[in-house]
Amino acid sequence: MTAPSITYGHGYLTDCDDVTDWTETTGGSIGGTVFACDHGDIFRLGGTCTDAADEYVYREYNLDNISSNVYSKYVLRWKTLNAADALGARVKLIFTSGSQWILGESAPQFETTWQVKTGTIDPDKTIDKIQLWADDYPDSEDGATSAVYYDFVLLHKGTFTFPFIDDISVDFENRIVDIVIPGRPGDITQYLGAPSPSIKVTGKIDIGASSDWGTPILEYLYRIWQEAHKDPWQWFSTGGLSDSDRIINCKVTLRRLSFVENKEATREWTLELTHFSLSGGDVEHGDGTLVWGDLQWLGI
Repeated sequence: MTAPSITYGHGYLTDCDDVTDWTETTGGSIGGTVFACDHGDIFRLGGTCTDAADEYVYREYNLDNISSNVYSKYVLRWKTLNAADALGARVKLIFTSGSQWILGESAPQFETTWQVKTGTIDPDKTIDKIQLWADDYPDSEDGATSAVYYDFVLLHKGTFTFPFIDDISVDFENRIVDIVIPGRPGDITQYLGAPSPSIKVTGKIDIGASSDWGTPILEYLYRIWQEAHKDPWQWFSTGGLSDSDRIINCKVTLRRLSFVENKEATREWTLELTHFSLSGGDVEHGDGTLVWGDLQWLGI
């Protein structure tokens, strides 16, 4: 099992749930541009190409002068409608002096399944703006309409990789009640929806160098628990560069952190997380397929 990881310390987050205050810029002869929020928390950025050079559309958002020395990491999730020869994905950070591509530096990127991009922001910079692009590549599409999808972009302090774990489990539950009717043999069973899936991670503190857990011991897990009041979610992943390599790969809220010392004097911990999504688990596409399945967050 690849070591799982979880982010901490948000500096900037767009959950791609609000299209206001994003300024549009276009290039070339691109037309029919669209910037919409699908299913509550996915940006769809696209347009129609006309076989002209340098066709693109990007949306820019003003940030609050974020220090890259404090918030030095980024993670974003994206995919494209087309596998090639269409509008590809690019993301750029604009500094008060200079800029940095954090996706698609050399060329627009294409992938029809969700991809996660992580990395480090250039040091000693003040982050002033962020740009989400849909960029035609190569410049050869005539009359083609395509789009880029963004799930989220997060600038944060760091990512904690667990030095050791014993198990990861995922629980799905239906919320069903049995209504008792006086004098009636048998209950009335009613479905009342379902809670968000829960994730439990367990391990031993005594395995792995103590410094890997933070200073003081378990500094990182305690910080993530404490920051739940100001960060709407964290990004949890069981590792791997593509979704197919991951068992779990999703936004989570941290619900419970507990420790125990057993009779063998081994210190153990349990982390309880809950899957986070602004869309419901039964939201469907036009063809009847479930959006949650399309999000590919669970790879068991």
